[in-house]
Amino acid sequence: MKRLRGIAVFGTILIIVSVLQIIIFIGRKDDYMVFFQPLPERIILLRYALSLLLRIAGLAAGIGILFLKEIYRKILLFLGFFSIATIYWKHPLSVFKKFIPHSREILQAKGLNREVQELALSIIPWMQLIFNYAIEIVFWGCLIYYFTRPQVKERFRKSHIAKH
Repeated sequence: MKRLRGIAVFGTILIIVSVLQIIIFIGRKDDYMVFFQPLPERIILLRYALSLLLRIAGLAAGIGILFLKEIYRKILLFLGFFSIATIYWKHPLSVFKKFIPHSREILQAKGLNREVQELALSIIPWMQLIFNYAIEIVFWGCLIYYFTRPQVKERFRKSHIAKH
């Protein structure tokens, strides 16, 4: 049975992005802890563990859909809806504001006047937030749309039937 191209594309993207994010999460745990302060440490650790678990689930789902496993298609849909529903929790504005000191140094090095610097510093976190929201919503929205199409659902169903 021939695999649909979109399944291979989404599966590959999920595997690559999940592996990279898992490596980054593990290697930069201390940075993660700082980004979400002043939340209590136990809340940050819970958030960190859940975020890591979601990346592992994304990796498993990416592999599972390449093998046309229906359960992983459903897990993937759950991850998509969950990611969109909790987008502010995943990308709060406060995290992007943590980069303001670094941005200030860059703007000062460019020799911009103080008013322009302050305007840019008030806009930069919002631009980063909008950019991250757009990537998440577009990616997961496309994934949800694709994996709920009748043709794709049928491919997973046929794969299940063929194996039994």
